[in-house]
Amino acid sequence: VCASRIATHAALAACVAILLAHTALCAWRWRRVCAALGIGAPAGRDALRWTALGVLISQALPSSVGGDAYRIAAHGRREGYRAAARSVLHDRVNGLWVLAVLAVPGLALASALAPLAVLVAAFVLGLPAAAWALARWPALAGEARAARTLLASPPILATSAAIHAMTILAVATLAAGTAEGLWLPLALLAPFAMLAAALPVSFGGWGMREAVFVLAGQALAVPAADALAVSVAYGVLLLVGAAAGALAWILLPGAAPAESTS
Repeated sequence: VCASRIATHAALAACVAILLAHTALCAWRWRRVCAALGIGAPAGRDALRWTALGVLISQALPSSVGGDAYRIAAHGRREGYRAAARSVLHDRVNGLWVLAVLAVPGLALASALAPLAVLVAAFVLGLPAAAWALARWPALAGEARAARTLLASPPILATSAAIHAMTILAVATLAAGTAEGLWLPLALLAPFAMLAAALPVSFGGWGMREAVFVLAGQALAVPAADALAVSVAYGVLLLVGAAAGALAWILLPGAAPAESTS
């Protein structure tokens, strides 16, 4: 990659800092979701350790499945695996739904990616409707009500929005350090690209994220090489942040029992 296409050292450092803060907010949201569900929340340092290591694991497995499985296993040893799975599932669905809403502006630019655009629209419109419909089934009524409660929780929704805002800021920072004038179009496409990366059809989102940035970026006159450079840089720095998370897992001592949700 030629020098003109590499983000500045300041942009790289800023992006790493943003991604580390992003991980910390993800851990905090998970704890709030546990509390809302009446499940014992992991202590703050454990939530941070498990979330950070989950990010690292997810870079080697399809989508976020590996990281979520790790969080379930770690938290399940204390709270029971069913309760841990509920907390991680609701945490994931809440974050994805907010991301899908933020991705809507990118749909207008996705004519070359029509199947993905349809999936985004279906998720945005279908999740609230599904929660309402499932609430009428006795076996699923409790989970549907929990999903609706979380979707209507201002603190949790605000945290999800802040998490995704950090992702957008990280992409914009890298774009600004790569080429002048690219930060706005790529920031607009970031939620759509990250939602595509969350589909469990690639390892760590690689390939799906780059496809959205490159193909949809053409509608905004973003050179393919620049879009690819920003996406690859983001993925590499995500690995750097994940490695820092693994270091935190080693250095931070584990907490004793899970905290009460009272």
